[in-house]
Amino acid sequence: MMNRLRWRFRIGILATMALAILLTGPMAALADKSSDGFIVKDEPMGKVQMLESFAAIELKNGDEIVFAEVPDERGRIGGVLVTETRSEDRASMRSVEGLRDANPLEIFNAYAEPQGIVPAILVKLYGRDSSLGQQGWARDMVVTGDPSLVSCPAAGDWGDDLAFYADAFNHDNPFKSTWDGPSTKPQHWAYIGSPPADGKPYYELNGQANDVTAFYSSVLYCVEDYDNASTYNGSYVGNYVSFDFRPAGHGGWIFSQQKQLDDVGDRIDHLYYPGNLFSPSAAKYDFHLEIYMAKPADEFHIGATWVYGGPSDFKSPS
Repeated sequence: MMNRLRWRFRIGILATMALAILLTGPMAALADKSSDGFIVKDEPMGKVQMLESFAAIELKNGDEIVFAEVPDERGRIGGVLVTETRSEDRASMRSVEGLRDANPLEIFNAYAEPQGIVPAILVKLYGRDSSLGQQGWARDMVVTGDPSLVSCPAAGDWGDDLAFYADAFNHDNPFKSTWDGPSTKPQHWAYIGSPPADGKPYYELNGQANDVTAFYSSVLYCVEDYDNASTYNGSYVGNYVSFDFRPAGHGGWIFSQQKQLDDVGDRIDHLYYPGNLFSPSAAKYDFHLEIYMAKPADEFHIGATWVYGGPSDFKSPS
């Protein structure tokens, strides 16, 4: 059994190999507005900035929920990114009653340490419409989940979460690709060569939604290509899932989060939640997903949904 080193990334602190991959790997060209157009071709990536998180909550099993402010082209903060990294034995936070459609303040309040300081930006953006209980009330919930719901092939709460946000965003045709990998859906993947370190073949996938005011994406690791698995300096190599954004059509990309999916059942969810929910005046962004250094027979469930610069008639359940 190979020695696997789990990487728990804090935004702005990356392992040397992953940082080199981020700065030298390909980036995507513009996507059209159909869900089929979410998959894009690669092009050389320009200079990238890194978004600093303002809060990171670690759960008892080591999973994390990270919060980061999202600036527009003038540097104004109009919303927050919430990134949840989750292991196989835990269902998503949205499976907790009361958090299904929670905003970032409600999520922070539910999972933060009881005596933790609430970031001011969360109160400013979401305080008026939030439903809060005792801080930390959900910390002990859903630390372990039902594997039949979490893992492939059922992928129960993965599909439920994607469908929920597609409905919330009035997106009739979200991007949803199951059992997606270089061997099963080669049209989605580009061969990126064999690094000298191990001589193995690797592939990448790029997806992008442009000119949107809200965004949700999720990647679930379903099948591992054990025959091509390898390590580098004691660390497991491959399956780096990263997200980037930029004010719509403006300048270079800003790196927002990354996770290495090194065990089947690992998952990353990335949600941009504007403070002025789905308002036509909300700032517009381009969001980018990259899965880098996948092995030939690796497979994933990949989903994305978004709002195109306009309001939604979604109403939260009472």
